[in-house]
Amino acid sequence: MIRRRPGTRVTVPRWARRAALVAAVVVTASIGAADVAYADTPGGAITGSRVGSDPELIQCPTASGAITLCLYTSEDLTNPWPMGQNYYPMQNTEMFQLTPGTDASDPANWVFKGYNVAEGQLNAQGVGVLTNSLHLWAPGVRYFNNAYYEYVPDVVNMNDESHSSRIWLFKSTNIDGIHGFTFQGLVHTGLPQIQANQGYASDPMLTSNLWSTPAGSDDPYLVYANGDNSNCGGISMGQLNHNDMMNFFSTPWQVVIEGVDPGLGTCMGGHPYMEGPALYSWDEVGAPWEVPWWYMLEFAVKPNAGNAPGCDSSNEAIAYATAWNVGGPYTYGGILMCGSSTEWTTQASIVHHVSNDKILFAYHDGAAATQGSPGVPHTRKTHLQCLTWNGITPNVIPRSVWNMSNC
Repeated sequence: MIRRRPGTRVTVPRWARRAALVAAVVVTASIGAADVAYADTPGGAITGSRVGSDPELIQCPTASGAITLCLYTSEDLTNPWPMGQNYYPMQNTEMFQLTPGTDASDPANWVFKGYNVAEGQLNAQGVGVLTNSLHLWAPGVRYFNNAYYEYVPDVVNMNDESHSSRIWLFKSTNIDGIHGFTFQGLVHTGLPQIQANQGYASDPMLTSNLWSTPAGSDDPYLVYANGDNSNCGGISMGQLNHNDMMNFFSTPWQVVIEGVDPGLGTCMGGHPYMEGPALYSWDEVGAPWEVPWWYMLEFAVKPNAGNAPGCDSSNEAIAYATAWNVGGPYTYGGILMCGSSTEWTTQASIVHHVSNDKILFAYHDGAAATQGSPGVPHTRKTHLQCLTWNGITPNVIPRSVWNMSNC
């Protein structure tokens, strides 16, 4: 069982506290190599034969009241598309749902439900996102206060993608999590002239159920990437207003991460390039109560030169940092997952799977596509492993052709 500290609360959504638990599932770890390159086959991905990257894996309710898992992903365009500096063209957010009470490691149990937000919905709003901007990257989705909130980025200037990415909010009160998403507006991250990289904002993730003021309140925070690889992007965050989930109580701030491993190198910002952040409380990631922090920030990091420390790949790795205070400063913790041998990017998402009490770690990988080569399509897909602990330290998670091989 996931333990909790005396006097604190378990971070289970309010809807989940009332819902009936699905039947427990016994998961047997597959036998296979623990750290190998992917054969990019349908059997190795929970997204099946469909491409699906930048995973956002969350607990979600079903109409029957059961708790299951919903997966939201970006969809790489697999037809060659020469888009200048946009080597990852995307125009849809897609959703998959785990059939309640089934084995999450089996791709056959993940049902593709369809597209819930498309770039055309932004084109139609007159917000500056032009047709074929194709920057609908890395959605952030949460079921919060009886509604689904989906944050999606896109660019308002295709000739300046490294500074013009912004985040918009869509919302649905449909329990199925796929229909009824309507445009709410721009997330007001602050004036471009005072924000990093002229207000660049991408890769959003909404988090709640954190310990903050007042104690026990479900304060929503948004973390996001504030730049791309060309301008040494880092991570920003802010506390959202409950009333509209688009405005912040105060101007978002850049997250400070202290003690970053010097083996990762630095870029022009004095830190390595970071993107794809996700913020969790200690019990959401299954940490033992003895850990000396309340919050874990998980993010993608690109080594500036050479391989990430302890890894055999110079591609993006997944790292983590921890803090007592939600706003930081954070202390660098280490690598959670090494980079792929076949894909430049990686992003991840963590969720407690209440059906089997595992802490699942969703991440993407793909066949050998070269960043910097317009017209080379990406075929990234989502895979699953478990986040496990060795005392107060998380174990490094293997990349494997078998889902949940380390569980």
